[in-house]
Amino acid sequence: MLEAELKRSAQPYYYMLSLASLAEDAKDGPAAIAWARKAYETSEGSATRVQWAIEYSKTVLRQAPGDMAAVEASAQAVIDELGKNSGGYY
Repeated sequence: MLEAELKRSAQPYYYMLSLASLAEDAKDGPAAIAWARKAYETSEGSATRVQWAIEYSKTVLRQAPGDMAAVEASAQAVIDELGKNSGGYY
């Protein structure tokens, strides 16, 4: 049902985070990370992109803490988004 809403929603990245959470609950770490990353990549708005980058990074840390490349990439996403905003931290 959530995947069907992705096509109709103006902000599908909200549903994508829900899909990431459901994948975590189902013990499907790779799917959880993929949905969290896609949610971040498609999110819009400065504060939203920071929040979704953080959610992506937290998902990676929970699901693949030993995958240093994934941890570094997700942490870099947070740093990049914070660096794009001169108005301070969200």
